[in-house]
Amino acid sequence: MSQDTKLYEFSYLLTPETEENASLQESFRKKIEDKKGIILEESPRRKLNLAYSIKTRREAVFGHIKFMARSESLKELADELKKEKNLLRYFLVAAGSRTEKKPARRRPAAGLSAARLDSARLARAENKEPADIATIDKRLEEILGS
Repeated sequence: MSQDTKLYEFSYLLTPETEENASLQESFRKKIEDKKGIILEESPRRKLNLAYSIKTRREAVFGHIKFMARSESLKELADELKKEKNLLRYFLVAAGSRTEKKPARRRPAAGLSAARLDSARLARAENKEPADIATIDKRLEEILGS
């Protein structure tokens, strides 16, 4: 496979009445392999009760295939899948690396200014070792000026 290959996930819902569900799943596999894709993982099909109707059906057969393929062949595969009559719904997505997540940006607490937050953070950083009561009393006397 060339460097242009990516990891894709294909999830689908089939009509439950279709006796050829196994042959449909095989046809999906064949379509992927015809596009020079490599199937990595495939989950067993299972019957589901749907939360809402899809094309007037309340039950469906769910399946999932994880495969590697070139990005150019994905459009052709999607066009072929749209022609399937027994396919209620499908989801074809690139499963890129999920480790490249950016860290969440922290907001200052309500009512505190940025300068006050910075001084609080600085004070916490400076006071790494625990203080005893005598040191705290001495520091309070310095602050209060008594």
